[in-house]
Parts: sequence; C-alpha cells; structure tokens
Amino acid sequence: MLKIINRYILREFFKPFFLSLAAFIGIYIITLMSDEFIHIFLPRKIKAGVIVKYYISLLPFIIYQILPLSTLLASLFSLGKLAYSNEITALKSTGMSLYRAFSPIIIMSMIISAAAFGINDYIIPRTNMTVKKIKDEEIDKRSFEGKIKENFSFVAKGNLFFNISHFDYDAFLSRYFEADSYLFRGVEITERDATGRKILKRIIADKGKWINNKWYFYDGVYRSFNEAGELEAENNFSSFASAVTFSPDKIWEIIEYRGKKTENMSTGELREYIKLIKYCGIDTKEMLVDLFVKYSFPLASFILALIGAPLSVRGSKSGTIAGFGLSIFISFLYWGGVEIGRSLGKNGVLPPLLSAWAANLVFIAFGALLLFRAKK
Repeated sequence: MLKIINRYILREFFKPFFLSLAAFIGIYIITLMSDEFIHIFLPRKIKAGVIVKYYISLLPFIIYQILPLSTLLASLFSLGKLAYSNEITALKSTGMSLYRAFSPIIIMSMIISAAAFGINDYIIPRTNMTVKKIKDEEIDKRSFEGKIKENFSFVAKGNLFFNISHFDYDAFLSRYFEADSYLFRGVEITERDATGRKILKRIIADKGKWINNKWYFYDGVYRSFNEAGELEAENNFSSFASAVTFSPDKIWEIIEYRGKKTENMSTGELREYIKLIKYCGIDTKEMLVDLFVKYSFPLASFILALIGAPLSVRGSKSGTIAGFGLSIFISFLYWGGVEIGRSLGKNGVLPPLLSAWAANLVFIAFGALLLFRAKK
C-alpha cells in the first residue's frame, strides 16, 4: 500500500518537475540566443552545427542552475494538488502523518541534490571547457595551440614578483637538453619585503634557462636596494645563476589554472589550485569560498523542497499562478542569500566556510520551522 502511495506522489511530482525544467531550459536558451544570435552568430556567419553544439554543451550548466527552482515548483504543485483535491486529508484519515506524505518528495530532492553535485563536479568542468573551446576557435576564430604564454605576471613564494614577456613551456618539454632551449625571454623578477611594499632586489634579463633545477639568466642587470628603497648596487651580467627555484612546471600550472574560472574546475582541481596559490604566498580566501559553495549549492534542491512541502499544504487554495510566483520568489531569495554570503566571504567579513553555508543554514532552519508547524 505504501509503495503504491509513494509511486503516486512521485508521479505527481515528476510531471511538473520535468515540465518546468524543460520550460526553464527553453527560456534560458532563448534569452541567450536573442542577444548572441543577433550580435554574434549572424554577423560572423556561424554555421548552424556550431551553434547547436555550443548550446548542447551549455545544457549541463543550465540544468544545474535550474534544478532547485524546478524541484521547489514541483513540490508546491504536486503536494498542493493533492491537498486541493483532499487526497492529503484522505491519507491523514488512514493514520498517515504529513511528514510521511512529504517523505517521497523530500527523499527524491536529496537524490536530485546528489545528482546536482555530480553534474557540477564531473560534467560541467568538461562541458564548460568545450563551450570555451567552441567560442574561442569556431566563433571568435582564435587558436591556442602550443604551450607558449606572452606578457603575464604572478607572485611566487618568498615575495617574488615575476613579469615575463615570453615563456615557452614547449621548449622545456621537448628540448630540455639542448643548449639553446631558452624558456624565458624578457623577464623581470622583483623580491620585496614581508609587507610587499619595499623592493629588496630586482633581476632584469633578456632570456633565461632552467638547468639542474636552477634558473640561469642571460644578458641582464642585477640591482639591490637599501631599507629606504634606494638603489644600492647595480651589476650588469652576461650570465647569472639565480637562487630562484620556482620550476617551469609550477609556472605552467599557474598559467593553466589562471586560464580557468572556478566554475570550470572540479572540487579536486580547485583544491589543487588553492594549494598552488598558497605555495605562491597568495591569499586563498576567495578560492576557498568558491570551493565551499561547490559543496553547499547542490543542496539547494533538498532545502527548497523542505520549504515547499509544508507551504504547498498551507497555500493549497491559492492557485497555480500564486504557487508559481511563490516558487520564483523563494528561489530568488535563496540565490540572493548565496550571493550575499559569497560576497561577505570574499571580502573577509565572514569565514569562507560560514559564508558558503550561511544561506543553507538560514533556509534549513526556516524549512524545519515550517515542517514543525505543519499539522500532523
């Protein structure tokens, strides 16, 4: 008997869930296309196959963003319909509590949240990079073949500031033992004090090699500064063996990670990136907030279903339009809370872990209160 009831409730849940998911995906894509088609695809005469491939690759990200809203909408509509037709009352007359009636949808929302985490951690990093590749190579007509980077800078451990005109990682990989395998061309390395304000030493060189785990720089100048920041000594050199041990592999890791947005990384990749930038002596709080949000946001479907279930019974007479409006309102409140928490964490107002979970904690407490006040 209970299995039949569970199947019936879930069947009523899945109808609005898949319908709303399809509708919101359509609205999302149409909204994107209305701008991109006119300003990008038509003027550049992009082929239909490329456009289709581009939007198919975007689908996992769109679904991930929409899942919480569809879950909330489905819980409100399905349970609201059961309450409106007095089927909830009939179930209660058999001795079943509201909590038991809600349980199939709550459990399903947990499964949806687990699926959301999997989509975000395993699928989206790959499909988002596919989207970037399509946009760069087939829409913007740019090519990024070869591991060569021009004009970039970064901070390394020991308060070292690198400015590099040209870095050829391909040379390191394929011509490691050749005498002319210059990796750097146009390099400036500045060592600062612990505050990062005063310059202690500076190396400016035309080119550099990586030999026996050490950087050798050629055709440049070495400068040292006193405590007042004034030039103390300046020596020109044709060859200089530096104490810098920041390897080409580490440099290329920084280049690759910096080319990715955090939403294009899995939790494992983001953890490795945090370790890398911590090694460079850079503050990691912004990255930590993004990492913790990757764990907290997938729970949105479960949390919103926790709120939607008791609200559906309380507002069962309000109608479809009111239920739809309530879903949109609650979803935007939740998304707004997530973004406010993220901002507070990145600005150092809240610890990264708390900022990522703040909205979840507030909405879980609200959902628990609604469930407690619901009639048994």
